[in-house]
Amino acid sequence: MEESQQTFHLEHRKHNDLRREQRARRLRLFLIIIIGAAAAFFCIISYYQYSNGIYKNYTILKEYEKADSSLVKYLSYQNKILKYSKDGASVLDSDGKAVWNGSYDMKNPKVSICGNYIAIADIGGKELYVFNGKDSGTEIEVLNNIVEFDVGMQGIVAIAMENGDSNLIGIYDPYQQGDILRVEIPTTVNNDGFPIDLALSNDGQKLVTGFLHADSILENKVTFYNFDEVGQNDINRQTGMVNLEETLISNVLFLDNDHVCVYMENGFLLYSMKQKQEEIANIVFEKTIKSVMTSNQYIGVILEEYSGADKYHLLIYNLNGKKILEQDFDFDYDNVQLTDTDIIFSSELSCHIIRLNGKKKFEMTFDQPVSAILPCDGNRKYYFIRDYSVQEIQLKHE
Repeated sequence: MEESQQTFHLEHRKHNDLRREQRARRLRLFLIIIIGAAAAFFCIISYYQYSNGIYKNYTILKEYEKADSSLVKYLSYQNKILKYSKDGASVLDSDGKAVWNGSYDMKNPKVSICGNYIAIADIGGKELYVFNGKDSGTEIEVLNNIVEFDVGMQGIVAIAMENGDSNLIGIYDPYQQGDILRVEIPTTVNNDGFPIDLALSNDGQKLVTGFLHADSILENKVTFYNFDEVGQNDINRQTGMVNLEETLISNVLFLDNDHVCVYMENGFLLYSMKQKQEEIANIVFEKTIKSVMTSNQYIGVILEEYSGADKYHLLIYNLNGKKILEQDFDFDYDNVQLTDTDIIFSSELSCHIIRLNGKKKFEMTFDQPVSAILPCDGNRKYYFIRDYSVQEIQLKHE
């Protein structure tokens, strides 16, 4: 009997120990879930604040002096700075040290950038230089005056030139062995008109041009070319043409290798051009266009408002022609840039940055002029180009 009772008490104690252990395990699991949920909530709140919060201050990460004239211009290039003028160009790192330099003598330099390649041409002159980010550049000297040009990712360059009543579009490859002229497309003023703009695809295989023909009637034409097998049976490799009649073209550009945007005086056309062009969208506005801007993924338009408290109306579209952002704003600006994450508005004494979700990211009035604001590595870093210095800054909360 005593042995039976001892066995009973032993089993009862084991059962109680097991229940206590199970309760302890459940408590530990509950605490882990609570701590994990709290951590996840904290991460979500932190991410929301990081991705939607308004920054009203910044930290200067690096700064170096500059002694340039007002004629020197600055552009963003591979998270570095491209500095160019009539006398030459250079790329500077965040310490202000030249990664490379290129010398030339131009009256009216203009820049085109694609990937690592930079093309700088003398508009109205006969010289163009292509830089690959490694050396002092390769010169292309043409026989006729340059009107417009564009560069692709392989350093291939499309150049529109004028010569009296005839014009010429040349496709050049300065890094190819032998003859660098790959394609030659003749045009005439009487038949085709005057070249307004052109755009070369990233791979250098497709070209889009805008022409203005003014005779008895006004015509604006967009022409499409393909230099691979798709266009080999077409005259001058021209695979298509769109006549916009009296609607003026302002410029044409490839957003990526397969999407073309044609800006008009009252809107824009969006085409897919994997081989031949196919219209995606034809957007026309009733109000006056103040500014346009593009990135690799988006098209931006700012319209002037004529009533209400806000001065301007902002619209952003994706590559499918779908509107992803529409909102009004009332601040003035001199320059606007569109990246794949932000819209950057700037003037000498102010900056406003809006995210593509419409949330404000940064706004500040400066004590000293900032002539240019350039995107840098990361979504909080920028270059401030001032009169006597260049600053690499990072946005921060107050």
